[in-house]
Amino acid sequence: MKRSLFNIYSDDIRQEVGDKLTFVGTYTNFLEVSEFPTTLPRLCLAVFCSFDREEPIKRLTIEVFLGEEKIAQTEFIPDELPQVGKNLEGSPGVLQGNLVFSPLHLKEPCVMSLVVTADEYELRGIPLDINLSSQTTE
Repeated sequence: MKRSLFNIYSDDIRQEVGDKLTFVGTYTNFLEVSEFPTTLPRLCLAVFCSFDREEPIKRLTIEVFLGEEKIAQTEFIPDELPQVGKNLEGSPGVLQGNLVFSPLHLKEPCVMSLVVTADEYELRGIPLDINLSSQTTE
């Protein structure tokens, strides 16, 4: 394994005692809304990038798109972060970051997508299809 990527979309991410994370209202790869345009009070994205510890990531860039529009970009250098999991030799390393979009304005159906660049490796995350609800309310 050189690099791999996993992500979770949710309504909220809470930092708990003991460095635990709680994901509230998680989505698989679709989110339904009752109408467009609409505003979500919050949409969270947790990003997990794993790597071989023998080849640590030197630079990580996270880009988030709503349709074709880039709505977020962040970059960090893992060497500048606190080191955790020192007793996990022989297992993959993991870099984890959270992005919070609050509020998130949606004009029309779209796809939220994620591109992570870990050094020279470009990884694509699980997309989120945001569309009208198939259920009608009467």
